Amino acid sequence: MNDLLSSTEDRGRDGTPFPGRFAGTRGKVLVALACAALVIAVVGCTTALLRQDTTYETRHLEQGWSVTDRQSYYHTAQGTEIIPYSWFLYLEKPGSTELFRSNENVAGYGLFPDRNLLGNPDGLPVGVTRDVDGETGRAYFGLTCAACHTGQINYQGASVRIDGGSGRLDLTNFVKDMFLALGFTMLDAEKFDRFARNVLRDGYSADSKAALHDQVDEKLKTVVHEDLVALRLHLYPVQDGFGRQDALGRGGNNGFTKIGKDSNLQVSDAPVSYPAVWDAIGWDWVQYNSSIRQPLARNIGEVLGVGGIAVLHGDRKDLYKSSVNVLALDRIETLLHTLRAPAWPGDVLGPIDQEKARRGRALFQENCVRCHEPQWDKASGDYISTVIPLETIGTDPRQALNIAKHMIDPGDLREPGDPEMIPATEALRRITENVAQRKLRELGVPQDVQDRMRAGKPNLWGYRNADGSPGTVGYRAHILTAIWATPPYLHNGSVPNMYELLSPLKDRSPVFYTGNLEYDPVKMGYRSGEFPGAFLFDTSLAGNSNAGHEFRDAPAGTPGVVGRALGSDERLAIIEFLKTRVRPGM
Repeated sequence: MNDLLSSTEDRGRDGTPFPGRFAGTRGKVLVALACAALVIAVVGCTTALLRQDTTYETRHLEQGWSVTDRQSYYHTAQGTEIIPYSWFLYLEKPGSTELFRSNENVAGYGLFPDRNLLGNPDGLPVGVTRDVDGETGRAYFGLTCAACHTGQINYQGASVRIDGGSGRLDLTNFVKDMFLALGFTMLDAEKFDRFARNVLRDGYSADSKAALHDQVDEKLKTVVHEDLVALRLHLYPVQDGFGRQDALGRGGNNGFTKIGKDSNLQVSDAPVSYPAVWDAIGWDWVQYNSSIRQPLARNIGEVLGVGGIAVLHGDRKDLYKSSVNVLALDRIETLLHTLRAPAWPGDVLGPIDQEKARRGRALFQENCVRCHEPQWDKASGDYISTVIPLETIGTDPRQALNIAKHMIDPGDLREPGDPEMIPATEALRRITENVAQRKLRELGVPQDVQDRMRAGKPNLWGYRNADGSPGTVGYRAHILTAIWATPPYLHNGSVPNMYELLSPLKDRSPVFYTGNLEYDPVKMGYRSGEFPGAFLFDTSLAGNSNAGHEFRDAPAGTPGVVGRALGSDERLAIIEFLKTRVRPGM
C-alpha cells in the first residue's frame, strides 16, 4: 500500500498523464489494478439505490422563469472539474453495461432527469453540466447550483418540480459510487476497452488506450489518498443522506486540502439540508448560521467545495489561480433575482382551507412572527437576519460551533502579521477574495461590474454584524416563504414534517427515512416510512439532533422552547396558513 500511494502527492489537473506508459509494463499493470481494487476496498460497496419512478410527467410551477431561464440555471457551468467529461459520459455501472448517468441510475441518488435538450444536448440530469476549462480547453463533468437547489414533490401520480428549492441529492454517495464505477472499469478488461473506445473515439489505439489507463489510474490514486486521510482522521462520522451536505465542513475541507496540510482538516459532523434559494439574494447574511456576507464570495466557496480547482500552495505568483467561472456565477446570481417562491399547487395537492388558514394566521402572529417576520432595510435592500442564540433555540449546535472554533495553518497563504494559526473563516475570506480578485483582473472586468457582482457588500465571514463587529453564534430564523416546498425541517433536516416541528420533542420521530418524494399535504412533508433504498435518519447521532424549537408549556426562558404547547387543530391551522405564504408579511 505504501508503494502504491508513494506518488499521490503530485496532484495535477484531471487528465494529466501520470509519468510513464502503461503499455508493455507488467509492473504498471499490477499497480493500476491494485489501485482500482484499493478504491473499492477503501471507498466501500456501491449504495443500495432508490428506485424512483422517472416516468412521471413533471410539471413546472410558475416562478417567474422562462424555459430558457430554467435550462440556463440547470446547466450553466461554473468551474467545477471533477473528472473529464467524456469519462462521465461513457462510464458504466459496475457489473452492467448501463451508463452510470442513466436517468434510472442518477434518480436513485436524488438527481432529477431533464428531458429538455435546450442547452443540454447530451440529456444530462438537472444540475449536471459540461464544464470547459477556460485555459486548457478540456471538458469536465461538473455540477451546478441546481444539483442541490432544485426540488421535486410527487403526489398520487403527479410530479411537481420546484426551481430553486431544496434538492434531494445524496452528493456524497453519488460521487463515491462514480469513483467505484471507475475502479470496477479498471478491473474489467472488456469494460475498460469499451470505455476507452467510447472516450477516445477515432483516436483509439493501443498507445492511447494505455495513456487513458494511466490517467484513470492517477485519478484513482488521488481518490484513495484523500479517502485514507479521511479515514485516518475520522473526518466524516455522520452520513449525509438525501438532501443534506455539511457545506461548510466537508466543503471547507475540500478547499483546505489544497493548502497541503492535513492538520487543517476538521471533523465534519454537521450536515445541513439544502436550503431554497429564492430568498437568498435578499438577505444581509447567508447560510443557516448567518456566516457569509457577500454573494460572490459565497458562490466562489461553493464552486471550490464541489470540485473547483484553485492553487493554494506553492509559488506566490501562481497563488489563487482557479477554474472558477465568475462570469457564469454572475449570470446565475442575476437570474436568481427574478426567481419567485412557488405558490401552493392546489390542483395537485388539494385546495387550501381558507377558514382554517385564517385561524392559522392568528396563531402564527401569536407564536411565530417575532422571529419569522424579518425587518427590511430600505437603504441596503436587504432583509436583516434575526440570529437566534444557540442557548435559546436549542437545536443541534454543531453547524454553528464547528466553523466558529476551527483554526488552520495558512501555509503559503500566510500574510504579514499572521499568528501561527488563523480562524478558518479568515482563511475562507482570504481564499474567496483573492480568487475573485485574480480572476476578475485576468478577465479585465470593469470596476462598476465588479461592484455589482459583489452586491455592494464587503467579503466578511464568521459571526459578525453588518459593520464587522462580533455577532451572535446561532442560527438565522427562516423567512418561511413557500416553506411547504422545503421539507424536512430544522437546519439539519432532522424533523420530517411541519406538524412535528410544531410539536414538543417527545412527539417527534426519533428515527425516520428520507429519499421518498411522495408528499404528505396534511402534515406538510415527505412520506417518511421505510422503503427500499431509503436513508435511515437517526436523530440520536451527533449532528442529527431533532431537539429545540419546541412548542410546549414550560417556564419562560426554557432553552429550546419557543412557544406554548399547541393542540393538534392549532398545528394543522398554522400549516394551512403556511401554505398561503409566498412572501414575507402575508
